Amino acid sequence: MLMVPLTGLADGGTVQVKCYNLKFASCPAGQTGYQIWNFEGRVANQQEAGYCSRLKAPGQNSTYNTWTKIGDTCVAANTAPTAYALSFSTNEDTTGSFPLSVYDPDAGDSHTFVLLSQPAPAAGSAYISGSTLIFTPKPNWYGTASLTYQATDSQGAVSNSAVITITVNPVNDAPVAADMSLTLDEDSYGSVVLQATDIDSPAPTIFQIISAPNPAYGTVTLSGATLAFTPAANWYGTTTLTYRAQDSAGAWSAPATVTVVVRPVNDPPVVANRSLSTLEDTPATLTLSASDIDSSSFTFEVIGQPANGSASITGSALTFTPAPNWSGSTSITYRAKDDAGAWSNSATISITVTPVNDAPVAQPRNLTIDEDVPGEVLLIATDIDSVQVFTFALEKQAQSDHGTAFVEGDKLRFEPAPDWHGTSTVTYRARDVEGAWSEQASVIITVRPVNDTPVSKNAMRLQGIESVHSAATGKVVRN
Repeated sequence: MLMVPLTGLADGGTVQVKCYNLKFASCPAGQTGYQIWNFEGRVANQQEAGYCSRLKAPGQNSTYNTWTKIGDTCVAANTAPTAYALSFSTNEDTTGSFPLSVYDPDAGDSHTFVLLSQPAPAAGSAYISGSTLIFTPKPNWYGTASLTYQATDSQGAVSNSAVITITVNPVNDAPVAADMSLTLDEDSYGSVVLQATDIDSPAPTIFQIISAPNPAYGTVTLSGATLAFTPAANWYGTTTLTYRAQDSAGAWSAPATVTVVVRPVNDPPVVANRSLSTLEDTPATLTLSASDIDSSSFTFEVIGQPANGSASITGSALTFTPAPNWSGSTSITYRAKDDAGAWSNSATISITVTPVNDAPVAQPRNLTIDEDVPGEVLLIATDIDSVQVFTFALEKQAQSDHGTAFVEGDKLRFEPAPDWHGTSTVTYRARDVEGAWSEQASVIITVRPVNDTPVSKNAMRLQGIESVHSAATGKVVRN
């Protein structure tokens, strides 16, 4: 007997009850029947009233409650769905979406799917959305994973459990190139070994530059895994380039960046070779200069003195003083220091000293004679740069009452005044073959007294006449 409780039914209300699984001969094989009854009346005992039986009416208060049979109906029996083993495949690192289905002979039934077990944690994870299985493999994992599922139809019938097998196919993983950095000094050379990793291949050995730095900053070369950077002259700052790596299966990595930092370095100044000309015995001055890309203030220094003279520097002015009477070629080496203390290269100043004729030098002379006796002395001069051939000339005559001097060739002749004795001085000059005159030189003449022999008055008069005659022949010569 099937008991159907009736609750909340008002007195005099009507309810329709279907009684299932009631066998009657008119239903075809494989189907079951049910009857439909109407109940009218008042429910006095809900615990007993309202049960469904083909011919039996309610018991208590049956005069107030009646059952009326409406009819018999035949329906097909509900069959639980059947789940089958399923197989799917996807690629490594790729989420797969797979449709689920079951066998159900009951037309019109819908189904709800549930997972009874997950794949192994190392393989991945799965969930069901509607009738679709979503499987996400673990990164870089490949192989076979399995899980179980079950279905329930819209009439509540539950299927068997079945296994789903998922095959994850291996896929070559691209290598991963590492970001790198390179730091070097201005005007130097630097290199870095590029690096890449690959989860399923040996470390890559093939690298390729994708983008190079601005040529104004420098140049880059690649040899194997070694990347070299040469900055442009005097450039400093930060620049970048990109590269990639290829594994043994031919897969290229995503681009990676190499950051290049070039630190500024003080540049030494540069000095150039110079030239300087002057005349013999004449100092000369040259203004020194230097070039420096990052400085403008310099200190100069002589590091190699000339062989025939001397050099000194005051500020940026170099003064060369040739050795006395020297002419020819010589040189000076110098360098410069910038305000940061960096010394330049050494450079040469080539010096030419043009010869100038030097005047001869007349030598002082001495002449000693006796009173009333003429005498002569050899005149002497020297010349550093001429043949020793000179012309002499009397510059200053002796005092008239001392006597008279004459120049004859390279000799000076002096005739003392009669009976005079003492010291007198004359001067002379010498001229070289190029016409240069010397300074004056002195000839000091000493006349020693001599005792005079007594003579008669007439003799003395005659002697005086002779002396006058001798003085008349004196002369001053200057050529």
